[in-house]
Amino acid sequence: MRRIVYYMIAALPLISCGSKSSDNYEDDDDSATTEDASSSWLGDKECADVPGAVDLGLSVLWANRNVGASSPSDYGGYYAWGETSTKRDYRWDTYQYFHDQDGNGVPFDSNWNIQTNELANIGSNIAGTGCDVARQAWGGGWKLPTKAQWGELKNRCTWTWTTEGGHSGYKVTGPNGNSIFLPAAGYRYGTSSYSVGSYGYYWSATLNESSTHYAWNLYFDSGGHYMYDDYRSHGHTVRPVTEK
Repeated sequence: MRRIVYYMIAALPLISCGSKSSDNYEDDDDSATTEDASSSWLGDKECADVPGAVDLGLSVLWANRNVGASSPSDYGGYYAWGETSTKRDYRWDTYQYFHDQDGNGVPFDSNWNIQTNELANIGSNIAGTGCDVARQAWGGGWKLPTKAQWGELKNRCTWTWTTEGGHSGYKVTGPNGNSIFLPAAGYRYGTSSYSVGSYGYYWSATLNESSTHYAWNLYFDSGGHYMYDDYRSHGHTVRPVTEK
């Protein structure tokens, strides 16, 4: 169960990624420039861990699979926001960018006010940085999609709930008729997985700057798809993008 937290944002120095250092739903209307391209598949290789880049007729190309997945329908890895490797336990006290100064294991005081001095500032947009698991895992131009790019995918594409490779999820069809599949991989909290097969949670590169313990992600179930913010410490899946 989540709590509404009231706090004042403190100014924190930006740190280098890799150093130890009430839920909101939004009908996102962020826009992005749309360009046409003649090729629908770029960079696809037979190696299982090398993705294909799919042109959906949007401003960027979308990967055909999740980071850590061996096929488009596989769930792949689960990552806390800004971390670049999977782990066993997804909690605040295992989060790389949480510094527990009062020993209570969470970035809140006893009244559930956020303690911003316990969360390292790794930037408001981590796309393409050392904190971007897509860039670190796949290299090249791959990166986490921003909140605006997820908004473009959400608003400009047709979403059809279906099953591929034994996994439920959405077939997302772009304006040009090409498509990708987003499996409903659920999420990780602590040492457990939740909502696998029913819900999808996909990180964006964008911090919620008004509530800095949250970052934006694309959330969906069979009834719809939304922009949503969640605790940065939770383990979500990642679907990268690259420039045209």
